Amino acid sequence: MVVPGPSFSPGVESGSRIGFKGREQLGGDTAAVFTLEAGVENDTGRSEEGRLFGRQAFVGLDGRWGMLTLGRQYNLQYETLAEVADPFHAGLAGAATNLMGYTTKRYDNSVKYQTPSMRGWSAGAIYSFGESAFSVSRNRAYGATIGFADGRFNIRIAHQKKSNPLEAAGSTQPVDLSARILW
Repeated sequence: MVVPGPSFSPGVESGSRIGFKGREQLGGDTAAVFTLEAGVENDTGRSEEGRLFGRQAFVGLDGRWGMLTLGRQYNLQYETLAEVADPFHAGLAGAATNLMGYTTKRYDNSVKYQTPSMRGWSAGAIYSFGESAFSVSRNRAYGATIGFADGRFNIRIAHQKKSNPLEAAGSTQPVDLSARILW
């Protein structure tokens, strides 16, 4: 008879993670930035995302004109939900993402631009080239956001579209699982 040992959860509020973040001044007010972040299951040591640095992996430039980043990073809709609408910042079991049913937080192969805050106003845009072995259009996505925050108010509108067509094979009809979301 085999008696099971204790079981440990990899995290309810948020999973364990390890990461590296850097900023190097290039001259003037421009800096090179990078983030590498991996989710780690604390009970097994495996990657939560099934890949090295699956949470975030991006490089970019930051300056008075804004920040331009390239790589795997949070999309604008997730940031809007987590930073403005969710008192738990999308980290606890009671996160707003559970209520809204939205689970895609990060985009691969993406280019993201965020303006600096100017008198409380800010904006951003993202484009993800997607990636699929079967289709160049699968998983492409884009989005934009505009917002205002001054201490008393924090209002942001975000729009996002993700293409996810499933190709037809044999007698199977094509299915489009694309999504458009406005927050």
